[in-house]
Amino acid sequence: MKQAIIDIFTKQGINLPADQLDKLALYGEMVLETNATMNLTAITEKDQVAEKHFLDAWQLLPALENLGIHSIAGKRLIDIGSGAGFPAIPLAIFLPDLSVTLLESMEKRCSFLREVARNLALDNATVVCGRAEAWGRGEGRGGYHMVTARAVARLSILCEYALPLLQIGGIFCAFKGAKAAEEIKEAQNAINTLGGTIKGQYSYRLLEPGERCITIIEKTSATPEKYPRRIGMPEKRPL
Repeated sequence: MKQAIIDIFTKQGINLPADQLDKLALYGEMVLETNATMNLTAITEKDQVAEKHFLDAWQLLPALENLGIHSIAGKRLIDIGSGAGFPAIPLAIFLPDLSVTLLESMEKRCSFLREVARNLALDNATVVCGRAEAWGRGEGRGGYHMVTARAVARLSILCEYALPLLQIGGIFCAFKGAKAAEEIKEAQNAINTLGGTIKGQYSYRLLEPGERCITIIEKTSATPEKYPRRIGMPEKRPL
């Protein structure tokens, strides 16, 4: 696993510190081993894990630099629908000064994520087992500087999960594919209603063909108290 990570990152001109390589390699092995008995990812080849999960997560770093964010010390990030831990676990490895919360609704996956954080000694990673709608109406509301989400839902739905969790001035970073522009257009009412403003897009390519992007939405005003709606409503009736 370690050599696959080195090969993939080197092709992009990225040299990771030894300790980060070791942690990513251990994490990758844990994912593939656990995937045999638990549905974590459809990707089962080491080089594909390194590219489509680890290298993809790494793209948040240049995206933040593009925004002029050069220091994340003391910042708090929450990842919605963490699943197997992408992009949250790699981000906790790449950015040890960042406090990362992994929000996942399935208890089995939460147990796996806790085991990963423990085995990798990720003191900056915390797992919360619950739904974004409930967390956004309770303890998590307005508690974060950044929110991430990947492969969870369309942007019009994600905004209702994410924006209530942000402080004003915080940013929501949605990992999206080629149809990001279509999703932004569809989500414009939700963005406006929930207190967000499109900040920009960071486009990138992995080794395989096809453009990807991180859509960045800044929270510029308070989210009305009635949002997020009860569990299931954002998905059933997007704004």
